[in-house]
Amino acid sequence: MRSLLVMIPLYYRNNATGKAANRLQQATALLESLPDSRARVSATIDLVRLLQPVPKVTFITECLTPSV
Repeated sequence: MRSLLVMIPLYYRNNATGKAANRLQQATALLESLPDSRARVSATIDLVRLLQPVPKVTFITECLTPSV
């Protein structure tokens, strides 16, 4: 489960969204098969965090011209 959760963001960063979606489906199926435990709760929280949209950050650089 941990390896799937680690791989999903890596696929998204590399624009391999098909592979990321596949791993996400695998993680969801595996999560449903886990017995009730702390590991299941932890994996559920991690999976939900992956599903939250990430705000896009843009960096704006401004060149200042000195006033003479």
